[in-house]
Amino acid sequence: MSLNNGSKRIPGSFKIPIDPEAQWSAKGKGKKKKSWVGYKAQVLETLTDDSTPKEKGEPTDKFLTEITTTEAIASDIDGMGRSLKEQQEHAQEDPSELFVDTAYITDDTLAQAEQQNRELVGPARRSPNNTKGFDSDRFEVDSDSRKAICPAGNVSTQCSLINDQHHGNSYYRFEWGSQCNSCPLRKACTTSKSGRRTLVVGIHHNLLQQRRKEMKDEKFKENMKQRNGIEGTISELTRLGMRRTRYRGLKKTSLANYFLGAACNINRWIRLINWQAETQVG
Repeated sequence: MSLNNGSKRIPGSFKIPIDPEAQWSAKGKGKKKKSWVGYKAQVLETLTDDSTPKEKGEPTDKFLTEITTTEAIASDIDGMGRSLKEQQEHAQEDPSELFVDTAYITDDTLAQAEQQNRELVGPARRSPNNTKGFDSDRFEVDSDSRKAICPAGNVSTQCSLINDQHHGNSYYRFEWGSQCNSCPLRKACTTSKSGRRTLVVGIHHNLLQQRRKEMKDEKFKENMKQRNGIEGTISELTRLGMRRTRYRGLKKTSLANYFLGAACNINRWIRLINWQAETQVG
């Protein structure tokens, strides 16, 4: 049974009568859009201090520390929080660095990582442009002092803290008032009927702004290569059968994924000690 709204499938609707906890979900857009019915898994693995490229045939020395299975429609950020919490419950140390992709980087997650003395390393999404003018990256925003400088060099005259109870979030709205009236960049900056520009950003936008600047640095790009190994891990888990669960329900599927993670670690450990033994003999 599937629940549909006209021709549009509703995220979270279930399709398998024998497993009512299985949900339909999708991610991506256009040709890259992928959909599935079931659950979602968050995978964490270790990183080594030595980033030297491996020799040909040398097995990985990284091991899985957590596989958290969530509902299909759970957000990646929610899944990350659950994974870190479950690591603690399983007596794992809190990571000082966490390498992630763009889905996990927001101003709020960067602020939370800073409060927890953790470095959240990952690229931020490009600033959305909803105004048909300059996007937020063209503005210098200082959230702490609640000031913003526009592309023309004018300092904002007003900053309002908006608490959106409907969406459950808060943000800042900056305004430049009459400074926009005679600004030479006015037509390129805004298409509003008033001719005056406003800028809406998250509470911790300065952290997001800083990350977008860091992304242009070659050192950041080189550092992000350490995350590439997780793609191979996902492929390895897929070959072990992760994407085709034979169990019903979230709890049983979660347990099955833990067994797959354990099998993956055992395989890696055996390959590593065999390679080390062969190397020493040679």
